Amino acid sequence: MSLDLNNIKYLQNRRSFSLRRISALKKHLKKVKINDPNLCIFAAGSYGRLTASKHSDLDLFFVHSGKNISNIKKIEIDSNLIKFCKKNNLPEFSDDGDYLKIHYLNQIKKILGSPEDDYKNSFTVRMLMLLESYPVYNQVAYMRIIKDFIRTYFRDYKRHPNDFHTMFLDNDIIRFWKTFCLNYEHRRNTKHDAMKAQIRNLKLKFSRIFTCFSMVVAIMGLRKMGKISEKNLMKLILKTPIQRLEWLESNFKDLEKKQYIKFVIKNYCWFLRNTDTNGKELIKWISQPVNKKEAEFRAEKFGDNYFDIIEHVGGRNTLRYLVI
Repeated sequence: MSLDLNNIKYLQNRRSFSLRRISALKKHLKKVKINDPNLCIFAAGSYGRLTASKHSDLDLFFVHSGKNISNIKKIEIDSNLIKFCKKNNLPEFSDDGDYLKIHYLNQIKKILGSPEDDYKNSFTVRMLMLLESYPVYNQVAYMRIIKDFIRTYFRDYKRHPNDFHTMFLDNDIIRFWKTFCLNYEHRRNTKHDAMKAQIRNLKLKFSRIFTCFSMVVAIMGLRKMGKISEKNLMKLILKTPIQRLEWLESNFKDLEKKQYIKFVIKNYCWFLRNTDTNGKELIKWISQPVNKKEAEFRAEKFGDNYFDIIEHVGGRNTLRYLVI
């Protein structure tokens, strides 16, 4: 990829840190002896993207492809996860650990697209698993569940093998991005800390866009190459957002000349560097007018560069299906 050496090394260090922490968590979970072939646990957020630092939250999600799990066993798992976070000086789980509840595959599929999809957080779990996840327990179940999701999105493929559009999945991803935007506005209505709102807005305009649209443009690439298939989609899902952009640039050489992806990654590295601190320091940083102004400028450019990629790879036809 057309990046300067400083950014390459920086991203490699972030990836190495993420994988070391995940490896430690995997070893810790082995001691718990979960022994459930239907349960998978995956990391999302910065650990799912493999761009974590010592200040990053550990966002974990549970998906079960069977009928149930022992309540006692779940309490034991949660207790050990809390111990792991304390031992490794990780922040406490967000929302008082509410996201640690188990989501069942059959239920996720049953309510897909319904009002319950949002209400029960099944939508969030499904999207995070497809867009920015990394397995920390039971990779076999993790792969099996993802394949099940893919089959759902490809249920019309056999009837349209030559002109299949991934509209079902595309709409779900765009819906996820729009949900982030609406949730941000809702939180502004209910909370009045302006500085915290600016930080959430910054994360919305960088990490959320980065995750959602790395998959959107990669799928566009598959479509333009005439390689839309369940197998190729699986390969994209197993890549991190950064790897998807690397893959896209390697298959569309003119993108390197345009430098759209280079600037996306460059601005994303700027975001990672400047938000790599604790909450109080981050609020102090964003409260400085010069920093706020640069953040707004970078975020605008970041979005522009992503849209340049969409226009270049997708073209008018793809934009038509994304908009209408």
